[in-house]
Amino acid sequence: MEESRRKRGESVGGSAPEGSATGEESEISLRSTAGRPWFVRVAEGDLLWEGDREPVQTLRAWEVERVGGRRVDVVERRTGDRQTLDRRWVERQLATGAMSTNLGGVEWVRLREWPHPDGGTYLTALAHGDNGRTYLRRYRPVDDAGRVVELWTDDPAARWLTDAGRATLDHGVTTAIATTGATLREAR
Repeated sequence: MEESRRKRGESVGGSAPEGSATGEESEISLRSTAGRPWFVRVAEGDLLWEGDREPVQTLRAWEVERVGGRRVDVVERRTGDRQTLDRRWVERQLATGAMSTNLGGVEWVRLREWPHPDGGTYLTALAHGDNGRTYLRRYRPVDDAGRVVELWTDDPAARWLTDAGRATLDHGVTTAIATTGATLREAR
């Protein structure tokens, strides 16, 4: 159940995965739980680019056509040239931040309530994406019971997300918040 939810890009709850693993032959899957946990998944149709931020005009970017046991077939986005990259090289580039990928799913979300400066509490959501990044959002209550919340502050890193990436992040966090019994109200 959890694996099928991950493949659809849905939130899988509040606990971080344990240990580290590599993915199936058809995808690259990297995980680290030491220090700051992170997770990266790359599959057919995903984007890869040089550097540790979303693609910009000066960086090379590729669309993944196929992930195999020893190679990754890609198409360079600007020129349309097809290339074959060594899978282990791509994994090292992703693990060191020399290469990045798009947000395709939210792997897990940690929720925590904190005292609000004006009294009451606010909710933090730390979303761990499958692109190796975390996104911190804070939500404030808009009702006396604190069961209806709205976005108070968004992580500046979210500005790098595409519309699809932002929708994926929104869905993952909204799903996690719903498990607490709270509902999210659109900010006015």
